[in-house]
Amino acid sequence: MVLTAAEGLADDFNMESEMALILFCITLVGVASRFLTGVICIKIKHTRRICICAALTIISFLTIFVACYYGDKTKNNHFFYLVVGAGTLTGIAESVGEITIVGFLHGFPSSLISEVSSGTGFGGVFATLTLLGASSMGISNTVFFLATSPLILLYAYSFYWIDRQKRTYKYKSELEEPMLPNNKSTDYNDEEYEAESLRDTSVDSIIDIDEQTQNNKKLSIQ
Repeated sequence: MVLTAAEGLADDFNMESEMALILFCITLVGVASRFLTGVICIKIKHTRRICICAALTIISFLTIFVACYYGDKTKNNHFFYLVVGAGTLTGIAESVGEITIVGFLHGFPSSLISEVSSGTGFGGVFATLTLLGASSMGISNTVFFLATSPLILLYAYSFYWIDRQKRTYKYKSELEEPMLPNNKSTDYNDEEYEAESLRDTSVDSIIDIDEQTQNNKKLSIQ
């Protein structure tokens, strides 16, 4: 959303020549966040990561609201750099959120990846159309970012709801896993399962042969 509104935000502060600074900070922080998330946040639960992303986004939107409000009131262009700082928070939230959702999808059927990718792609189109609609109705960036901040809570709640559904219901592919011999762990692949089955069959055959040999010896002695 901040990326889409970058040009309008720069115009509000008469800093058109500095618009690229917003884009640069968001991109740079996004790349660094992707790397650090894979190193630091591995043991952090997906729900907590999404909570962090939602908090950063809300703080970012409210910071832009404050910067636009006081910048327009005081005519102080230095509030533009507060917008740049808020944009870095948005870059962190977007990068961490994207990696978190991709990792979260590993527990779902692979067919859902295309649907999520389509939704992510449509997000950029939706943000652009929303800003165009707000501009056509005369809604300023100050009011726009204040009004859209509560929507982040809906996003966080949606993720929590999906996480609860995942924990409550099992997929059909999980329920139809074959029973392993001797109550072995389900961490077997197909080759290990077949090898284990053949090994058990061989042991049973050897035991049967030994018992038959002993019975033959007893009969011969008698």
